[in-house]
Amino acid sequence: MDTFEISVFIENRPREVAKVARILGDNDINIRGMALLSLGFSYDAMRMIVDNPEKAGRVLKERGYVVVPMEVIAVEIEDEPTGLAMVAEILANKGFNIEYLYSCGSKKEGSITDILRITRIDDAAEVLRSAGVKVLTRKELHPALENET
Repeated sequence: MDTFEISVFIENRPREVAKVARILGDNDINIRGMALLSLGFSYDAMRMIVDNPEKAGRVLKERGYVVVPMEVIAVEIEDEPTGLAMVAEILANKGFNIEYLYSCGSKKEGSITDILRITRIDDAAEVLRSAGVKVLTRKELHPALENET
């Protein structure tokens, strides 16, 4: 797989999310999806899908943030009440556990892009593809990357 999120650890106080978003924006890095998680002890984790995770990690680390890249699966799910249930059942029936998930923007009418963290990512992606689920590549998730070699 080739899709990565970045997790950025921040203090749980005003302006921290704004500061990270501003740093990324000022460096022409687009946030496509995000989940903010409280870790307790006054810290949060921002899990983000960005259009350039390598650059995002670098610019945030340069400013003192702890950044952890994590391989994830991006799937295109039908925007209907049972869309997520179908994907979760396919994985569960093959013994895969979804550690966490969140949605991110989709430009395709009638679908939602969900980001899933699953152990054995390559095996899980193959199971999903075999069941007819669209597993997005990095370039499909970030159309602006189409011109990269």
